[in-house]
Amino acid sequence: MEAYALKDAYLSKLAAQVAFFNQVMKSTKGSGNNTRLVYDRFDKLYDYEKAVTKIRSQFEPDFKTNEEKQEFNFAEKLREFEALKKAGKIKAWEDRTEAEKKIL
Repeated sequence: MEAYALKDAYLSKLAAQVAFFNQVMKSTKGSGNNTRLVYDRFDKLYDYEKAVTKIRSQFEPDFKTNEEKQEFNFAEKLREFEALKKAGKIKAWEDRTEAEKKIL
């Protein structure tokens, strides 16, 4: 079902691209010397990423967008580092010997 919905979104994107390129050729706002295109970017006509995100979030409960994945939480990373350091899996830079520092 998800694959069908994603394929449908992709086909909608293709149809929107055709409409966009047709529109670019003939559709404008204003009159006289102040004419401009109705849509100056394709994603203003059809936001494919938004459509895919909507579909995938319906079928995948733990789905995260690229923006959500790239969000960096410094406090969380610091807690993770401290836990690994306490478990002895990581050595802090200041705790390393000169020989270990030269390797890195």
